[in-house]
Amino acid sequence: MVRLFLTLSPAISRLSFLAAASPSLRLQRHHFHKLKPKISLIAASNFQRTGSSCSTRTTRVSSSQPKSESSKLDDGLIVLGIETSCDDTAAAVVRGNGEILSQVISSQAELLAQYGGVAPKQAEEAHSRVIDKVVQDALDKANLTEKDLSAVAVTIGPGLGLCLRVGVQKARRVAGAFNLPIVGVHHMEAHALVARLVEHELSFPFMALLISGGHNILVLAHKLGQYTQLGTTVDDAIGEAFDKTAKWLGLDLRRSGGPAVEELALEGDANSVKFNVPMKNHKDCNFSYAGLKTQVRLAIEAREIDGQCPVSSATKEDRRNRADIAASFQVLEKMGCKVSWTENSVTVTGPSRDAFGMRHLRAVDVNMNKMPDVAMTLAVVALFADGPTTIRDVASWRVKETERMIAICTELRKLGATVEEGSDYCVITPPAKVKPAEIDTYDDHRMAMAFSLAACADVPVTIKDPGCTRKTFPDYFQVLESITKH
Repeated sequence: MVRLFLTLSPAISRLSFLAAASPSLRLQRHHFHKLKPKISLIAASNFQRTGSSCSTRTTRVSSSQPKSESSKLDDGLIVLGIETSCDDTAAAVVRGNGEILSQVISSQAELLAQYGGVAPKQAEEAHSRVIDKVVQDALDKANLTEKDLSAVAVTIGPGLGLCLRVGVQKARRVAGAFNLPIVGVHHMEAHALVARLVEHELSFPFMALLISGGHNILVLAHKLGQYTQLGTTVDDAIGEAFDKTAKWLGLDLRRSGGPAVEELALEGDANSVKFNVPMKNHKDCNFSYAGLKTQVRLAIEAREIDGQCPVSSATKEDRRNRADIAASFQVLEKMGCKVSWTENSVTVTGPSRDAFGMRHLRAVDVNMNKMPDVAMTLAVVALFADGPTTIRDVASWRVKETERMIAICTELRKLGATVEEGSDYCVITPPAKVKPAEIDTYDDHRMAMAFSLAACADVPVTIKDPGCTRKTFPDYFQVLESITKH
């Protein structure tokens, strides 16, 4: 199973590789000469694009390798990490055993909004203004001084050259003044290895999906310094697609594009615009978002949306158009199924099986105001998702054939789900395994039909009063029986 771990902060990512460093780094504090300056120095070319095969390039990095998976660093090793590769200035202090002593980030959100993205020269100047304070704040929060450090780690790429220079120069000043070694870090390797910092039981080999404004990389980490790149973007990365979409829609760029688009999408209709899924017919593991960006731009132009006009100043109709595009951009086969439409039919194919032969739908957070009846089926399908599914804006459930909000939440809990019920929403967290249950239907035909799908978990599910489907689909269970595999 592929597991994704969120990066704690940019600077934490830069330090994360130390969690698996070699026994030769077992230092007593102040024995700085024993720490080699080049622990893990990787050229940016190590993550170049590959061909169409899903397993095409293995990179071996010359560095001190761990002798065993159980190798741990001495608790006395304390490293300052510095990150200035793009638009955030960050610093963190981490102990050799992975304990995060402090982390400080200074955002350039105002500059992003002013220039509509990252302006390298202005970003460099912003880094220069705050780098000393950010580093000092990180040390102060850790209750340490430079004299307590064992080394300084700093991002050396990939990134914006002008911005990287600020961090490297600061690292050199600290290291030079206190006779400390400098560790140059390739920040995409650090992003991959941060999983071992936040999930201490994770062992090699593991697969990581690295997503940022400029990168989409699917990588298999064999051990420290050895990686196989399974896929990468053939053009733009997802972060670029989100940022451009947010800009064209006139959203507040003081936040990153993803959250801004997601927030506006909650107001829109995800079915209003049909976007094609990038590379869905390709058999490799690569990504592509340039075509999707073009689709979004054309949809915006067709609706005569002026991105120079902030969404906060848009008319009601204009805001709705923007929200519909954002929602359609968000949903894109959200749960991982392939949906094929014809004039009089729809075919749904589930996601591919994982390494353990299991199929997992992706959890979603979706506004179902315009499809409250379909939302009942989604609530049951959420039992098979890989995390909590949120169904919003369905207050109408409470005034249907029965009080559907209470009914749905009650019956889902019988099946083992954890359900948070709100006035017009519910959050469904699936169980590790669906439980056998007897489902009350409350004389509601849609309750009976929707909850019959719970049996797809291959556990006995009894539907009480199945005859309630006579209102709309009298022979529903006979039809269901005819397509069931025994």
